[in-house]
Amino acid sequence: MQQNLTATTAKWPIKDNKTITRGKVIRRVILYTALVILSLLYIYPLMISLSMSFRTLEQVTNNPFRLIPEQLAWRNYRALFTAFPFFTFTMNSLFLGLTVAIATSLTSAIVGYSFAKFRWPGREVCFTLCLATMMLPAQIIQVSQFIMFANMGQVDSYVPLIAPALMGGSAFNIFLIRQFYRGIPKELAESAKIDGAGELYIWWNIMLRMVLPMVLAIGIFAFLNSWNDFYNPLIYLHTERRFTLALGLRGFQDQTGTSWNYLMAGGIFSMIPTLFIFFAFQKYFMEGISISSGVKG
Repeated sequence: MQQNLTATTAKWPIKDNKTITRGKVIRRVILYTALVILSLLYIYPLMISLSMSFRTLEQVTNNPFRLIPEQLAWRNYRALFTAFPFFTFTMNSLFLGLTVAIATSLTSAIVGYSFAKFRWPGREVCFTLCLATMMLPAQIIQVSQFIMFANMGQVDSYVPLIAPALMGGSAFNIFLIRQFYRGIPKELAESAKIDGAGELYIWWNIMLRMVLPMVLAIGIFAFLNSWNDFYNPLIYLHTERRFTLALGLRGFQDQTGTSWNYLMAGGIFSMIPTLFIFFAFQKYFMEGISISSGVKG
């Protein structure tokens, strides 16, 4: 018996608890140190932008990488609303962002439900073609899309910026919603049909509530993409009063130079709505991320 115990001990050596604890502490110190270094690499450009927003143009030009301003220039932020139509651009971006977010969330939920729960001829072919659009860069169809909206007389309007949201926003959104719908037991819909519920009632009162975190996460992503979009407004919007915030900030750049202090002040101010939306819907956002990372085919 003693020989067996000795052999087992030799095969499976028992580690000291202090050694295990010390190893965990070392690994955590290395991990946290790496995370702090990576965080500083991401935060440093933001701190530089914040510092530039509180300095004069001369101070920014002389020492652009100074973190602590010599004197806080609050007039940079006042100039955004007095010498620049910043409020108009912000309202335009809010209108577009909220409209795109609501349209993308609802249409992707409807289309995904159709692909997941209904059986109709050509369903799999249409879904495959929908996924195939993810392989195409947006610039490939940009010319034909611009010609289409130009022939419709919708250039210099918000229609080209909102219309894609009325078709689910992107194939990726439809794919996520569809996969999550397929994980919902079909017995729920069948029991509701026995009670006399129609398809619209089942989708609105049962299915949509079960995928609500995913729908809200898609809406948040759609809002952020619309808020930060510069390329599409640059192509379709020509009148200044219709400019979005991302496009309007280009007004601080001209042929003679760039007003970096005003540009950074506008960039810092434009972060406020996105931060508010993120913290207001943080619970649903994180739930949607966890669902999308664990979704099954």
